[in-house]
Amino acid sequence: MKNDELLILENPFTCRDRYYKRRIRLSTCNDNGRKLKCFLIEYHKNVITGTGMRDIIHLLHYTVVKYSALKYPIMLDIGETSFNDKLVCIVLECVIHIVMEKYHRKVYICYKVTDSIWTEGFKYSCLNNVNDGFDIFEKKFKYDLDRKHFRKVFTYQDYCDKKCLSKLMTDIRCFLKNNCINESSVDELTEVLIELVGNSGEHAKTDCLIDLDLTDDTYKSTADDLDNYYGLNACVVNFSKELFYVPLMNKMKSSQEVNERHIWVKKAKNNHERYFSDKYSEKDFYTISSFQDKISGSIQKNKTGGRGLTSLISSLGEKASDQLCYMASGNRALFFYADHMRFNKEEFIGFNKNNDYINSIPEDGVIRDVDVYLPGTMYNLSYVIKKESIE
Repeated sequence: MKNDELLILENPFTCRDRYYKRRIRLSTCNDNGRKLKCFLIEYHKNVITGTGMRDIIHLLHYTVVKYSALKYPIMLDIGETSFNDKLVCIVLECVIHIVMEKYHRKVYICYKVTDSIWTEGFKYSCLNNVNDGFDIFEKKFKYDLDRKHFRKVFTYQDYCDKKCLSKLMTDIRCFLKNNCINESSVDELTEVLIELVGNSGEHAKTDCLIDLDLTDDTYKSTADDLDNYYGLNACVVNFSKELFYVPLMNKMKSSQEVNERHIWVKKAKNNHERYFSDKYSEKDFYTISSFQDKISGSIQKNKTGGRGLTSLISSLGEKASDQLCYMASGNRALFFYADHMRFNKEEFIGFNKNNDYINSIPEDGVIRDVDVYLPGTMYNLSYVIKKESIE
């Protein structure tokens, strides 16, 4: 993917050699019956989170840089584990793809992953094909279509075809309909996914990975719950040096023409900046402002005016028993809680309980640090839905 190597370069290893040498050792691995020397990286955690992804990136990067003269394969052993959410799994796929494609190092992976309703889509992951060789792994990395899984890497060159987004819209719509999602949910989910893919090409000018899966409908909320639930999980990922908040921040600080809505943004900034701190910064302010209706920036000139994602959360949130939805860019993540995502009478989103964008800053926990630096813009949109509620 275009700019994907930034994921490694923007997360440089910083510890002393002895830190990594304790975790990387020479060993042997099996390759179609042949025993080969390899570098073994053991990283065992009960759950792989953003911190785990940062550590794995450091270990892989150190190996390919410090042992560049030794082209031994790398065996990554993550043991018995689970992923915190779908996006963590997707990022690991990207890291391994970078090491194999850009650094020309063969990678094997050893794991026993426990599924959850957020991450059952791992059974479709291209990580299951890493040991089959790069060609097979890359083919699955770029495209996969299963009854309950849709994945595609949408390249920047694809945007040259004016019909490309229309075709992608049709493909996603058909996938969702074939899984018996109701018409209104199909429309809203398709709309927001196409909007996010379109932003990657129009604004970030880079490739975009979209991955969507539905889990089995065998999950229970409690042991005595008679209802069954399933997960609807989507990720949209692009890599870029320009982070999500930058376009709007640059526009507001320049002499570019602004409209009446931007005057409200300036008013909001005057109220918010007295609360700027390590927990809530100017960059965070421009992030939440970029999601406001009719505000130019990362969501400028789209069909929904930045409201597609909000409409999706509002609609599916009524049917969802739980959700895990956020946007991550750089080392910050903005979480989309349904009760904080309502439009007020001025058509602004407060990201807080009193639904006041102009005068009140976001609630604690809406914006959080991310331990791994994510260059570009990445979305994790996951919902737990009662089976009969949308069938």
